[in-house]
Amino acid sequence: MKQESRNAKTVKMTLRINDNEAVYWSNLFWTLAGETESFPRSLEQSVALALPLAIVKLPKLGLGGFRNWLLHRGINIQVNGPDRPLRACLIAKAGRGLVALDGSDPEDEQRISLAHEVAHFLVDYLHPRQQAMNLLGETAREVLDGERQPTLKEQVTGILRGVELGVYTDLMDRPSTGIINKVGILAIEDRAERIALELLAPQDLILETITLSGHSPVQPTSLEVVYDLLVQRFGLPSEMAKSYGNYIISSQKAKTSFREWLGMN
Repeated sequence: MKQESRNAKTVKMTLRINDNEAVYWSNLFWTLAGETESFPRSLEQSVALALPLAIVKLPKLGLGGFRNWLLHRGINIQVNGPDRPLRACLIAKAGRGLVALDGSDPEDEQRISLAHEVAHFLVDYLHPRQQAMNLLGETAREVLDGERQPTLKEQVTGILRGVELGVYTDLMDRPSTGIINKVGILAIEDRAERIALELLAPQDLILETITLSGHSPVQPTSLEVVYDLLVQRFGLPSEMAKSYGNYIISSQKAKTSFREWLGMN
């Protein structure tokens, strides 16, 4: 497909990951999409332009209901685990993916859930897969898709280390509070969440906006200004806006990293 060729070509770009990793991945996504969205961003049309990723919305999403949805459509992918409420989930195989969202969630919650799963698909699934294929060639496709075991040579190279073989899944549990405030959050989830926020509400743009409005990030009133901006212009959920706004202001005062602010270091 023409879209796949464009994606493969772009994702082959050499990574230049640094402290602005979230900005890098956000920029790559918008490059793939060919244009950026106005705010607040739903991402749905941009995802269709940028990635081989389908989106479905199911009422009161849960693991059991999602399993049944797959089964009734003849999709032979196992999603294991006891039934539980989900905010979103992602499955990917053979270079393509499917995101299921809780369609009964408010629009702002669906927005951040989709952005989170887009980050996982692009960074944790599609890119490592493309890297392996670039180095091992087309023969790696059978291994990556779980159709055969890797040869000794493929194992020795170490290229497949950390690459998801077969089916990739991500199940976003429904938290009782803001997503960022999860205790013990894993580094991979931290990265996906930070990229999701950058896709929806770029930090530099927020800082520029509050500065142009006559406020300074270090002023006591700046947190309230940022919160209102994140909710009204960027469409973030209230709890997420509080957490992200606090991070933005704190990082300007003490130059605290996202992981440090989460208490992970």
